[in-house]
Amino acid sequence: AIDLSMPTLFNFHLFIEAYNHIDEYGSETPAKILPLIFLSVLIVRTMFPPGRRGRFWSVMKYTFMAPFHHVRFRDAFMGDILTSLVRPLQDILFALSYYVTVIWGTASGNLSLSESGDALESSWLLHNVVLPSCALLPLWWKFLQTLRQSYDSGNRWPHLGNAFKYLSAALVILYGMTHPENRRSSVWIVMFVGSIMYQIWWDVVMDWDLLVIVPRGDNESLGLETAWCTSRSSFRANSYVLYLNMLIVQPLKDATRWLFTKIPRLSQVQLRPRRLYKEPSFYWRILTYNVAFRFCWMLCFIPAYRLSPSGREHVTTFSSDTNSYVGVLLPVAEILRRTFWGFLLLEKETLRMQEGNPSYAQLCRTTDEEVEELMSSLDNDDDNSDDSKVRGLPAWLGTSTQQQHLQLDSANGRLASIHDYLTLSDDMIHKLFIAELSMWAAAFVGFGL
Repeated sequence: AIDLSMPTLFNFHLFIEAYNHIDEYGSETPAKILPLIFLSVLIVRTMFPPGRRGRFWSVMKYTFMAPFHHVRFRDAFMGDILTSLVRPLQDILFALSYYVTVIWGTASGNLSLSESGDALESSWLLHNVVLPSCALLPLWWKFLQTLRQSYDSGNRWPHLGNAFKYLSAALVILYGMTHPENRRSSVWIVMFVGSIMYQIWWDVVMDWDLLVIVPRGDNESLGLETAWCTSRSSFRANSYVLYLNMLIVQPLKDATRWLFTKIPRLSQVQLRPRRLYKEPSFYWRILTYNVAFRFCWMLCFIPAYRLSPSGREHVTTFSSDTNSYVGVLLPVAEILRRTFWGFLLLEKETLRMQEGNPSYAQLCRTTDEEVEELMSSLDNDDDNSDDSKVRGLPAWLGTSTQQQHLQLDSANGRLASIHDYLTLSDDMIHKLFIAELSMWAAAFVGFGL
């Protein structure tokens, strides 16, 4: 990290120095060449040393080719991190576009340094296709990872629930990208807030498994029921008000009492008992920060502007991005949030690995096999004993019994044939499940278009 941090700071210092003394140098060329030199160093560092960079890109390969490989925890974790690095990835892509344009323009003699920057600023392809695609690709990769996890496990939940989280977020983000800021309806705001609430619930309940609901005490439940049940009536037995009370008011009281017994109080919501970090306040602080800044994740996908179809006008999609420091603070807050989120996710994975100790799992499997062998041997003994008893019966009793058995066998045979006809084969179920997952992927692409 030091061999990249020091050149970055040194190059940034030289750039600021050259930019502030343009009049002294008499040209903007030094200030515009320094970023190109720095990008050249970074491009070389992405490939050298080959051993370390090869391992890095081999890990990233499984994220980029999500549906074609088994998704491990490492791959899923990298996919989540990429969705939080959208702003830095867009900046890197824009810098690489500038780098390629300058080299091509200089080599061909068609564009100067200033003209290369102007060409990128007015490029409809870059601002309306390339940069939005760069923002949506991490969502697409993560969405495909959830579908592959559902395919490998053969279960819809929780993987399709996680896929719905990314699908709903992608729809909200696409609407924000393609519609001007002053033309967004209240429905978009409601969908934005609803997506955030679903994401917060998924983080706390599914990703972290952070909170548990402590049952109410017996005295507390008894006091609540007594408070609702001890009501006196001063009406006559034939009063219509008493009849109305029994028909409407009392059922409403019962329903409300049942609802209050089901809704947990704040004192019942506690942290899970198994934790690796000592201080409980550490978990509550991460939870508070995640809830407060969860909106940064989706806002980072929405650019400041896009170009009109003619390519001559800027259509504002997120004015706060350029009119204030929001554009700088949003990615910083999101990267910090994702870092804290990763602490608790890695903790949960560590606890899961401890619970899934192979020695205990092997012991449990051996015990189950022994129990199954024992039960099967007992069933075989019972069947043999029943056959011996049937064979030992007199002829005038055995005939009727055999006829009953034959009738039952024929009826069971007909039922079995009907069941086999109506039951789908495993291969057909497998194909239908693949078709269902393909429909999820088609929905992501179709809604986006």
